[in-house]
Amino acid sequence: MEFEVPEVKKSSPHKKIKFVICMFFIMLMVFAFLKIRELSDPGRDDPAPTTMTTVTTTQDQLDQIRIGAFVAALISVPPGQPSVEYVSDTITLKKLNPIFYQDVARGDWVVTYSTFVVIYRPGENKIVNLLPIK
Repeated sequence: MEFEVPEVKKSSPHKKIKFVICMFFIMLMVFAFLKIRELSDPGRDDPAPTTMTTVTTTQDQLDQIRIGAFVAALISVPPGQPSVEYVSDTITLKKLNPIFYQDVARGDWVVTYSTFVVIYRPGENKIVNLLPIK
């Protein structure tokens, strides 16, 4: 018993080129759509405005380590890397917690450890205030 093997039509090189070109244009259209959408509403993915800037870049990570080391030289700190935030809006902070932020100034750093939060002023190398975390 013999089986017939059907002939497989080979696609022409022109069809392959057309397919690649079509895929390229579809991808280009999707990219253009996403870019236009992003430009039409730039704040759509942005979080709510904050009064402090969270450290995110490599240089900022170095600042985070440096600020943490300065604070650790002044007071005893718990183990682990602190969260470090640069103070850019003192008015809003003073409204949030008038007692803790009463002496905060632009350029200070809010350094958060597992057991307490401090306001560190690098220009004077001093702790401005300390608040235990319950």
